[in-house]
Amino acid sequence: MKIFNKPQFLFLLALFFLVPINASVNSALLSSNAPPKYLSEFGFFQDMQNQMPSEEVHPYSLVNPLFSDYTDKLRFVYVPEGQKLTYVEDKVFQFPVGSTLIKTFAYLNTQGEMDAQLLETRLLINTSEGWKAISYVWNQDQTDAKRAVAGATIPTTFINSVGAKVDVRYRAPNQNQCKECHQVNQVMTPIGPKARNMNKNVRLCKW
Repeated sequence: MKIFNKPQFLFLLALFFLVPINASVNSALLSSNAPPKYLSEFGFFQDMQNQMPSEEVHPYSLVNPLFSDYTDKLRFVYVPEGQKLTYVEDKVFQFPVGSTLIKTFAYLNTQGEMDAQLLETRLLINTSEGWKAISYVWNQDQTDAKRAVAGATIPTTFINSVGAKVDVRYRAPNQNQCKECHQVNQVMTPIGPKARNMNKNVRLCKW
C-alpha cells in the first residue's frame, strides 16, 4: 500500500501549519497505568498512515540523530496545553508531566520506487513517577501500530542511498531494552532534545 515519500511528508508538515485540525490528544491515557493496545487511541495523529500530527503535536528534528539500521526517524512532541519546557544548559530540556516524545522509525525509500514503510513508533511519556517507555509495531496495512512489550522482528527490504535494495531483519526492542540508551544514573530520561542538538533551521518544503 502506498503511503508517503519524503517530499510528500514535508508537504504534509507544511499543511500542518496552514490547515485547521480537529483531532486532539487523549491526555487521560498518558497518565494511565494501563497503556492502550493501539497507538491510534492516544490521538497523536489525525492521519496515522501519513504521520500527520494532531493540532497539539509538533514535529521536530535533531542535528545529529543516532544511526538505527539506516532508518528514517519521524519525531514529534506533545506538551500539555498551557505548559512549557524549561531550558537547562548542556542538558535535555525539562518537560512538564504529561509531555510525550514520539518517534516513528521508517524506511522512506526515497531513492527508488518502493513504498515507504512504517516500522515502529516509540513513546517516552513523562509521568508523575518519571519517564516511561512504550513501543508500538505497525501492521502490514500501515493503518495502526500495536503495543509490543516483547519487541518484534520485522523482515523487510529497503532502498539504500545508492538506490540498491537491501534485505534486513529490523528488530524492534522489547520494553526493557529502552533503558540501554535512555537510562542515566539508573533513571529513564530523554537524550536527544537538548538545545544544542536542536539548533538548526527547519525547512518544511524542498522541491
